[in-house]
Amino acid sequence: MYLTSVVDGATHFCSLECHDTAPPAKTPVPLLVYEFITNNTFHHHIHDEDRVSSIPWESRLRIATETAGALAHMHAAPLHIIHRDIKSVNILLDDEYTVKVAYFGVSRLVSFDQTQLATLVQGTYIDPEYFQSGLLTKKSDVNSFGVVLIELLTGEKLDYILEDRAKREGQANQIKGVAEVERKCWRLKGDKRPIMKEVKEELEGLTDYKQHDSWGGIGHNLLNVDEREPLLIEPSNFYGSSQRVAFDSMMNEVILPQMDGGR
Repeated sequence: MYLTSVVDGATHFCSLECHDTAPPAKTPVPLLVYEFITNNTFHHHIHDEDRVSSIPWESRLRIATETAGALAHMHAAPLHIIHRDIKSVNILLDDEYTVKVAYFGVSRLVSFDQTQLATLVQGTYIDPEYFQSGLLTKKSDVNSFGVVLIELLTGEKLDYILEDRAKREGQANQIKGVAEVERKCWRLKGDKRPIMKEVKEELEGLTDYKQHDSWGGIGHNLLNVDEREPLLIEPSNFYGSSQRVAFDSMMNEVILPQMDGGR
């Protein structure tokens, strides 16, 4: 019944739809019957070696925006829902590549007058703030969504390069914008992160961006290496040095064409 309440509260066109429930009288335990999604997961499409760069940049940006919208809807529900396990494998795609956020098995309801939840940690991408407070908030989902944006940009699991198709197809300001949203989502302190509604609106703004740029002119749109703000503002022992190198290198990959004469 608890999970049914979570699924009901998460109803959104970009959330996996629950068609029916099988009561205990018919099954040993209550079962939820979900819609069947045929096009696998976002993780499959960006990490499977046989499907490298299978999703165009504009579709990736739309997938990120739709995911942010579904999470914003969950967070704004009368009983706020904290998903607690946002990752690319829990973002399903239908035949039209429309997002279906799934797997609410570790999600938690938070009453309207609560802003945080004391709970045992679960999920894959753990909010570093949890290790200090033992509390999860809606900003914990924001933090995990930042990892999804890194995968969207790199095509890798926190690896070191900007994915070739994103670099080739994405407008310079879009690439920089997604990296900036990711940086905000990954701020160490939860109260410094944006809410999912703000994340969705920023991504929508990038999707609607009409100015066309080529990578040859990228130097006019991105910060110089000495002027740019590091993607991780606050130092923390939780983030390994290799991850910090990964984020800085990702931005260097965007900026280097200017230094190399646009090559």
